[in-house]
Amino acid sequence: MRTAVGGYLPIAEHGLIGDLHTAALVGTDGTIDWYCSPRFDSPSVFAAILDRVRGGYWRIAPAAPGWTSKQLYFPRHQHPHHPVSQRRRGR
Repeated sequence: MRTAVGGYLPIAEHGLIGDLHTAALVGTDGTIDWYCSPRFDSPSVFAAILDRVRGGYWRIAPAAPGWTSKQLYFPRHQHPHHPVSQRRRGR
């Protein structure tokens, strides 16, 4: 799914999730490309958004090929960013 120049997912394909202490940038392909823990000013755990090779990332996605993803936003929900993966046969 990483089709942008240099293998980077476009920033528009990321959502921000957090808990008021820290946050993560989550890509539509199931990657966490930026995350600092346990606070915003802590060193990054994952920084693939800056350096795809050395920055590191974490990914969760279906093992089978042929899936698509989309982002859902629920403004009044406790966790508003919900990346969803779908296979050809449905969810």
